[in-house]
Amino acid sequence: MYSFLKTSLVVMLMLAGRAPVEAATMSSLAQAASNQTGNAANRNRAQFNKDLSGLHQLADIRNDNIAQPYSNFQQLYLLAEQAQQELAILTNQVALLSATQAVVPAIKSVERAQVKIQHKFAGQAEKITDLARSSIIARNSQQLMSAFEKIERNAEILKIKNRFSNPKENGYRDLNLLVRLPKSKMIVEIQLHLNRMQTIKNGAEHDNYVAIQDIINTASLQQRDTSEIEKFKVQQLQQESSALYHAAWQEQLMNELTQPQQKIA
Repeated sequence: MYSFLKTSLVVMLMLAGRAPVEAATMSSLAQAASNQTGNAANRNRAQFNKDLSGLHQLADIRNDNIAQPYSNFQQLYLLAEQAQQELAILTNQVALLSATQAVVPAIKSVERAQVKIQHKFAGQAEKITDLARSSIIARNSQQLMSAFEKIERNAEILKIKNRFSNPKENGYRDLNLLVRLPKSKMIVEIQLHLNRMQTIKNGAEHDNYVAIQDIINTASLQQRDTSEIEKFKVQQLQQESSALYHAAWQEQLMNELTQPQQKIA
């Protein structure tokens, strides 16, 4: 029954979004705001445009020459443990000052790090940049931009991948930073999320990803191609995730337009 209701909800979202969900553009939102009365509504619209515009206009920084202080994996991994503590302090301070939520996991395991170095970086340990990592979760674009500005003041940003201006194909958006910490000089990853997107990423989309991997792995273990039915199921799961992300983004836009923004230092 839960599966049926879940699928029905997604279908409704997709049908409702047959005219692209992105129809809730800045211009259409501004037009909607013009129908509201009072100075409060005007101030609110101005704040929304300023914050979201700043987020969209934040240019990507591409940098293919990034390298950690050490090429020896053992030395680098020891440095990562120190860097994670430095990163935790920075992330928690930024979260406190920007009214956001800090998430600081443990450093990447030795096993996962070595696999990534071998397969993605051809054995060059100095190329791995996410041994130490953290996330900041914001409720709106104002908080997210405030967090970004505070990171920028306290560490050297080497790379920016802005998925708000260039979202993933399924509609997922975040801000991904590679940052050099001032004390350890370690390069670390900081991701800035909106809570609506993060909830889907850690919930429904994660479940769909696991289901898709199960289908692919089953076919691989049986040494065969995926069947037409399996391909259709994978497509359904991908469309479900996409519909949820697009609906969450439209809700985010409308919420920021209609809800008063709090001033953040």
